[in-house]
Amino acid sequence: PRAAFISCGAIAATMAAYIPPHRRAAAQRQSTAQSTAPGKNTAQGPNTASSSSNNAYSDFFDECYCINLARRSDRLRKYEASARRTGLRWTRFEAVDGAAVGNGDDFDPLWDATRNAEWDRHVAPGLRRATAGERGCALSHVALWRKAVETEGWLLITEDDCRFDKRWTPGSPAYLWRTHVPKDAELVYLGFSDRGEREYVAGSEEVFRPTYGFCTHCYAIRGAAARKFLDALPVAGPVDVWLADNNWFGA
Repeated sequence: PRAAFISCGAIAATMAAYIPPHRRAAAQRQSTAQSTAPGKNTAQGPNTASSSSNNAYSDFFDECYCINLARRSDRLRKYEASARRTGLRWTRFEAVDGAAVGNGDDFDPLWDATRNAEWDRHVAPGLRRATAGERGCALSHVALWRKAVETEGWLLITEDDCRFDKRWTPGSPAYLWRTHVPKDAELVYLGFSDRGEREYVAGSEEVFRPTYGFCTHCYAIRGAAARKFLDALPVAGPVDVWLADNNWFGA
């Protein structure tokens, strides 16, 4: 089994704005300031989920989750507007607030940026300490991986800065899997910022395995891949970098 990455030429998803690891601490401070500004917060409380009200949706995925902090209702509104155009059915997943929790057994804040530095000129090799935002992001994904191991089919995991391609329709997932995705795939990124050479799947100009890359804003996962990730815990540092550093643990 191999991970598959959908190129920008296919019907995929993008991020509102990709933030490389070396800029995430500053971005977190700005995000915190924005989230505490006056305004109406319509997000649900901790450990709750709310479903979208879309009438048309794709039933290809067993479930689609959008990771979102309760205080970032502004981000959720933008996500909802993008998802509404696709007809995709989704459920809000209460993100872990990294500033309010400890590392526990699932997260190690110290990570080695040596391989990351090979692909990002702004990053110096050596040990770094993850931000609270990176801790919360990683733990949110870990929580959803635990849901994925209980799923027979595909679970779609998205973050609230995901923006769906305007060509996405309710039938898009089935089309992509039928025409592009290998049958033994366990992990499919529908949005990615890759680095290095691309190893394209035989017969496809859209699906590839990268040398390295970033982002976890939109990916589909099966239980087998989720189990590999859980068996490798703790996540060390940013979850996207941890996965790339370890070649997605063979998923």
